[in-house]
Amino acid sequence: MAAKAIARMRYFRNLTQKGTPSNSQVQRSMHYYGYGKPEQRHDGETRGAWYDQNGDVRSYGAALAWVKGTALRNKYTFTMLLSVKDVRLAPEAFVAAMQMSQPPFSQWRLIAHDDTAYAHAHVIAFSNRPIPKRMIVGWSSRARGALEALRLTQIQQLDRAPSQVASLATLEQTEFVRRSAGAECDIANAL
Repeated sequence: MAAKAIARMRYFRNLTQKGTPSNSQVQRSMHYYGYGKPEQRHDGETRGAWYDQNGDVRSYGAALAWVKGTALRNKYTFTMLLSVKDVRLAPEAFVAAMQMSQPPFSQWRLIAHDDTAYAHAHVIAFSNRPIPKRMIVGWSSRARGALEALRLTQIQQLDRAPSQVASLATLEQTEFVRRSAGAECDIANAL
């Protein structure tokens, strides 16, 4: 059985090929996160609201202005993906998961999408230094734990028949036993 919660982090340098500070790559990411591919565009409306680290809603323009300025003051851009299966978490739940995960950034922006097979959120943050792999792995583990807790809470709140909830619990217990019996964890999915 595949993982129910995913939390990945990637980064890139905010430099051109000639070494000049640049925010163009993160601007492209923002545009994609905000509007999607050309065939997905909804008459100029964004695919969701942007949230800051406090859970406050920000317009696309405000989020973009923050990204443009912050990228030029920092050497690295970090992009994160949060996703869950089986339930459609609200944007506020993704914000809560991000807050609970104790990310190695004091500020970030998040946009949640509910227009794909699985609800997910994209997060953008910045730093002047690379984040050590152990910190990324720790954040990913905490974020997956927070997402899983929110996923299970939502499942319990759904109006499901008790047998369906019991069946889901049995499947999850079976997966836990299988992994505990020595099956390797897919570390690549954790990052």
